[in-house]
Amino acid sequence: MCEKIIKSAYELCKITDSELILCHIWELESEGFLRKWSGYTDTDINQLTSKMRSERIRKIDSLANRLIEGDQSIKVRIELIQGQAKERLTEFIRHESIDVTFLGSMSRTGIAGYLMGNKAEYWLNELSATVVTLKPDEFVSPIMSVTR
Repeated sequence: MCEKIIKSAYELCKITDSELILCHIWELESEGFLRKWSGYTDTDINQLTSKMRSERIRKIDSLANRLIEGDQSIKVRIELIQGQAKERLTEFIRHESIDVTFLGSMSRTGIAGYLMGNKAEYWLNELSATVVTLKPDEFVSPIMSVTR
């Protein structure tokens, strides 16, 4: 799904001669548990966070390089932001004056699946930018499955 999002966003940026910003917002899950119940010190948490950040940078950089394949016709910038997406994404989009945001939308079934996933619907209401949502390739619309 990440590949589909990046390729689609990249193609739009090429057509519009725009910068592509690959923004990944992440957090150290269970940090509170690690601190309170597992005996991790601040130093342990900082080391774990640093390792996780480095791994995420490596993965997104590798993915972007593989998909873009050396095409440098547009500027590509990678932003890794630590925190909760609900808070940080809207802040980032506003601060950067982002025009278009691409999001993946996982499949839901039944009536809810006619449109998009819960998170994509949330972002449609929260973001000031145009939102493009993409479904996984294997997604079959409930409308299409009924009409066949």
